[in-house]
Amino acid sequence: VGSILNPPVLFSILGTGFVTGSRVLFGTNEASVVTALGDNISVIVPAVEFAGDIAVTVVNPDGQSANLQNAFRYFFPPPRIDGLLPSRVPTTGGTLVIVTGQSLRSGVVASFLHDTQVIPPLSTVRTSSTSVLVTTPPLPAGEVVLKLENPDHQSVTSTPLEVFEPQGVG
Repeated sequence: VGSILNPPVLFSILGTGFVTGSRVLFGTNEASVVTALGDNISVIVPAVEFAGDIAVTVVNPDGQSANLQNAFRYFFPPPRIDGLLPSRVPTTGGTLVIVTGQSLRSGVVASFLHDTQVIPPLSTVRTSSTSVLVTTPPLPAGEVVLKLENPDHQSVTSTPLEVFEPQGVG
């Protein structure tokens, strides 16, 4: 049984009867086999989209296979927000906020929190695992926090954004 934080990682599988040409599956994702001889197969663990326990299957070229359920655990660190630019936004909305951080997964969902209100942004675009672009909706004056939630439901909130009333409005 193994576990991994962030592929790619070299992983060894111990058993018997492994031969050159064997295939290794982590769930339905095929690993890159580095060596397969006798009692050891070394593979590069494939990346996956979601954390959790997964079966590992070894298939020899002659079709013989062995499967171990829950043999491997993928896990991902929670998202982290390192910075927001700008940190002050107008109440009118439409401001592009650049969010920098870590572990921002594909499918990340953004929302603004004000008191008990959850306010969806006008748009959220994940550009990489370290950057998300969020367009502010109209927001109440004062402070709001930005919440980012990954598909595995791990989430993080930012330090407060200052929301100001633009001059000549109100």
